[in-house]
Amino acid sequence: VWEGYDLWQELIQDPRYEVAMQGTEYLYNTDELAGLRGAEFHKKRYQRERFQRDYAPVVLPYSQAWTESCVELLRRWAHQKRQRVPLKYLEKFSMELEVCELALRNHLPLEGILAVVDRRIAGFSLGAGHGLRCFNCMFEKTDLELKSAGVFVFSSLARHFSDTYSII
Repeated sequence: VWEGYDLWQELIQDPRYEVAMQGTEYLYNTDELAGLRGAEFHKKRYQRERFQRDYAPVVLPYSQAWTESCVELLRRWAHQKRQRVPLKYLEKFSMELEVCELALRNHLPLEGILAVVDRRIAGFSLGAGHGLRCFNCMFEKTDLELKSAGVFVFSSLARHFSDTYSII
């Protein structure tokens, strides 16, 4: 995907940046993710259906009006997750929290979805699209006490954008 950007060649040659190549394991076909059809998605499909049955979530498009509620979930997630983060990754974890909160509070033009359970945000998945029919999911946080929330939120993001983006 990145090869389609003119800026890419400039960035990889700039000595101010260290470029680490990453595989394509984080590129998903939007339609496949939205439907979770087929044997390879059996477990995730079951998790999504169980989450829907157990929590009756409502999926809403993200808007900046939800900033404080998203920050509240971010802090809840951080509290739940911090105990599981190995010491060597604590700095990265802290930076991730800071960047996500700054993006929310500074009202970056993010798109995405929220999953609401009992009038409280159970998860959000936010990012931005770019010109190659690709959506870059930058921030996804869920209430870790709600089993399978992550599968539900990511699949819901794909459903929300299935007509707009072919890759997430």
